[in-house]
Amino acid sequence: MQRLIRTTAVVLIAGILFSGVPLFANAEEENNNPKQRYSALAIHNWQKQTKEEPVWSAVVSDAGIFHNGKAVSEETVLLNEKDELTFSVIVNEAGKYRLSAEYRVKNPKSISSQISLTVGEGEPVISSLPILWSDESSEYARDRYGNDLLPKQIAVEEFVCDYFEDSNSLNLEPVTFEWAPGEYEINLTAKIQNFEFRKFSLYKVTEPE
Repeated sequence: MQRLIRTTAVVLIAGILFSGVPLFANAEEENNNPKQRYSALAIHNWQKQTKEEPVWSAVVSDAGIFHNGKAVSEETVLLNEKDELTFSVIVNEAGKYRLSAEYRVKNPKSISSQISLTVGEGEPVISSLPILWSDESSEYARDRYGNDLLPKQIAVEEFVCDYFEDSNSLNLEPVTFEWAPGEYEINLTAKIQNFEFRKFSLYKVTEPE
């Protein structure tokens, strides 16, 4: 079955933080005892991890991004449905490349995301960015027979980092481009869901030996 929206179980592990991961667990204070809906560990494990260093990376304010034709100078940019973002990346070596983003979803819908990703004058690729869902509360209601009721799901508020995925691939593989050295203009158009972006990175795919 094709995965449309990536989900994760609630992991309640206190006191575990990972350096280099800009994500921390949300907590609700009650009687001075924090109740976590999810942990930094859960988010860390959910994201695609790579040991490779990006060949290009820039926060939104330094990436030369244009939002609907206007230059962006803020630390983040909100891409609402039908909005467009345009920026360029420079490739120094021929090879296969994948684009990732640091993002979060604003006012999410319980359906998969959809973003049109176009390079230069090429054909648009219908891509998506995964959405991480969590139980709204760590306390679960029960029916009159004592059975747990399904909790309401909400998208996590933290920024997460992941590759743009090919919506047409069977296993939602990262969108991969084969490029020669040069400068490439990237256009992103939101189709479904609203995204707030903070950073973009480009990774060269390492072929297995």
